[in-house]
This record gives sequence, structure tokens and C-alpha cells, in this order.
Amino acid sequence: MCFPEAQNALLKQLLEASGVADACKAALQGRPSGNLTSEVQLPPNSVRSLFIYPFARRTMKEKIRVKELGPDKPDLIISQQTEEKYKAYNQSFCRSWFMRKSWLTGCGIANVLFCFPCILFKCDLTWTQSGQTDSKHLFERIKKHERS
Repeated sequence: MCFPEAQNALLKQLLEASGVADACKAALQGRPSGNLTSEVQLPPNSVRSLFIYPFARRTMKEKIRVKELGPDKPDLIISQQTEEKYKAYNQSFCRSWFMRKSWLTGCGIANVLFCFPCILFKCDLTWTQSGQTDSKHLFERIKKHERS
């Protein structure tokens, strides 16, 4: 790909220009400097990897590999406390959503849900820039996104 210095410069440009999710951006900027690929080997289909090295810039062989792997399904800790009629509830993301919605992916670093096709092809900004962390309204947002 590039030399380590060029990779770091490229990462900085991508973060500034692409509108990466704030949480992932913070996680990416917290990385130590140096060669990005030798520090941590990211799966090519991970959200973090796709933000660093976008799908459109990959070779055909790399694109095929990402498609074969499908969406990354990391362990996510998305939890939200809500209150209805004076009763508190704790709603958490359940991994079974990955089985029900094959297009769903997540960033295990930022604990955010994304739409895998939208990340690949730069579609719906809600599902590519900020992602979803609201477990209370997740079902409605998924239904709305599937209709779009």
C-alpha cells in the first residue's frame, strides 16, 4: 500500500474529509504513530478498516475479499437506561440482531452500529457517519432504513 508516513498522512486526510463517526474518529486518532498495518492487523471487513482504507479505493481482489467476509459482527456494549411511567428500564443491544439483519455491522471500538452496504458505497449518512447507539429506538430506525 503506502509507506508508514504516507499511511498516517492518508489516515489524517480521510478522517478530516470523510465525516467518520465521532466516536470512531476519536478511537482512530488515539492510535500511536507509526506503521498502521503492523501495529494492529484489522480484519478487512471491519468498520475501522473501512474508514481507514475505503472500499472504493481497494483493489478488485480486496473488494472481493471484503464481500466474501461480509459484515463484521463484533461484540458490542450498547446499553441505555430509559424511564417510562415512573419505571426504569435498561435496554441493551442483543447479538441476535446480527442474525436477523444480515446488513448490520458494528464498530467494536466505539460500540456503534452501522449499515455495511452504506459504509461500502457511501449511502445514508445516518448509518455511515454517526451510526446508531440508541437501543430504545433501534427497531424503528432499522425499519425506516430498510424502507429507504
